[in-house]
Amino acid sequence: MAQEHITALAELRASVKSAHKRLDDTQALTAGIHELTKGIAEIATELKLLTKRLDSTIERIEQGQKEQGIRIGSIEKCVLNIERGEKQIAEHEKRLDEIDKAPGDKWNRFTWLVFAGVAGALVAFLAGRLL
Repeated sequence: MAQEHITALAELRASVKSAHKRLDDTQALTAGIHELTKGIAEIATELKLLTKRLDSTIERIEQGQKEQGIRIGSIEKCVLNIERGEKQIAEHEKRLDEIDKAPGDKWNRFTWLVFAGVAGALVAFLAGRLL
């Protein structure tokens, strides 16, 4: 019977050692899980910060695009105004050329009228002498 108790005690010791080993392993796993949880919490916090920064960056980009669109619209208006201005300048140059030519035309008409008047007077004078 003593032998049975010794065997039972040996088995009990082995079982206790095994239970302690499992307990130690469980505690180590629990500590590892706790560390992982802390790491995940830190990562979640960093992700929140990065998300805020990303959202802020996206907002700045969108605002920049709106401002860029406004600038492009302004540039398009300027280009249209420049084109209109160029057409008006071309029209004004054409009118100035016509105005520059006009006094010459008037002078030519005046000269022609004087010449025709003198020629008409000469013809009338000669016709009056001959008749």
